[in-house]
Amino acid sequence: MAKLSSDGKYVTVERGDTLTQIAVDYAGGYNNYKKLAAINGIKDPNKICIGQKIYLVKTGGASTNSS
Repeated sequence: MAKLSSDGKYVTVERGDTLTQIAVDYAGGYNNYKKLAAINGIKDPNKICIGQKIYLVKTGGASTNSS
């Protein structure tokens, strides 16, 4: 299961995580996976990487997408 940062702003992807499950667990529900993809600049919501940081809220800087 993705690990929530101490400040609650992002999660770190672990093996077996999906963007949909992260949305359910941390972003208010299934339908928010598209919002998470947009916030993080993820073109294909089915492709996230172990160790990738998924921001749960829009940040002031550029998105960090390691894929």
